[in-house]
Amino acid sequence: MSARTPILAIGLIATITGGAMAGDLPIIDSQADLEAHAGKPARIEGRYEVSPVAGSKRLQPAVIVLSDGTQLIRSYRPVPAEFGLLDRKVVVFGKAYLDANQGPDVQQVMAPHVFPETIELASGEKAIEPLPPELPPPPKVTQAADFERHAGRYVRLVATFKELKPLPDESSWADAVYALADGSQVQHSGVSVNRFKPHVGKLVSVVARAGLVEIDGQRELLLTDLSEICAGDVERCGIPATRKPGAPYDGPKKIGGPPRP
Repeated sequence: MSARTPILAIGLIATITGGAMAGDLPIIDSQADLEAHAGKPARIEGRYEVSPVAGSKRLQPAVIVLSDGTQLIRSYRPVPAEFGLLDRKVVVFGKAYLDANQGPDVQQVMAPHVFPETIELASGEKAIEPLPPELPPPPKVTQAADFERHAGRYVRLVATFKELKPLPDESSWADAVYALADGSQVQHSGVSVNRFKPHVGKLVSVVARAGLVEIDGQRELLLTDLSEICAGDVERCGIPATRKPGAPYDGPKKIGGPPRP
């Protein structure tokens, strides 16, 4: 895979930025930068990521994660041609917005978006080779040290499901507690009782984003974002099969009409 992935058939970066050279463009690598330069040609720097599990309406976004954790949606579903960029720092030339920058007649996710002209690996990064035919699973985590090393990223937690704590006045949602191999506990808020309750007391795989928070001087391990649970040690827990090349465009779509280019 080449270091640069062209999204459109174009020539020099200057061509796609209204004549501005790459060195003249504003840099977006945080929420503050996004707010200052939304809608302008820019150089966007971040880590390329794809959610390993799908949410409502099969939303499984590819995103650019900025330095402060801000996520810019690049696509609503995985882009197989870009699997070589997974978990690598990339440089995007294009425009970013605080929302999808679409009208009210367009189905869209109300979150920051990026519309790339090109995506390239940042200096010093190497693409995954050969290009994976399927979305690779997130790293397996069984101990606190592994968990902390991957904080802020998706992981596959393999642990014993210790407890399910019902939320006040809620019958459908609860908090889960898992025990790692070294005895450390991981908290997981707002899980589905119907999906998670059958696994209590068992060894499970849970795919979610690893997080850390400090409370009263104590560091706690957390799971957040879209999640999936499977019985046992399952490498590809919850990961949908990759769609074939040439599938329809996966971005904001006009309600009742064809996809927007």
